[in-house]
Amino acid sequence: MIKLQAGYGRKVPSAQEYSSENFHASVEIELPDSEAPRIKERLDALWGTVVLAVDAQIAHVNEG
Repeated sequence: MIKLQAGYGRKVPSAQEYSSENFHASVEIELPDSEAPRIKERLDALWGTVVLAVDAQIAHVNEG
């Protein structure tokens, strides 16, 4: 079994002076050994997922 983990975080300025808000997402998946040739492809997709999740969190906070 192969385990892939991806995590991404961003710190953005908040409304208060000298403060910031942190946003983070992480995910872990397990792949069968037969998926070994596709690890880079699967990790790229996993990374894209967590980046989009963090961007969505930030957008949601900025809407309100």
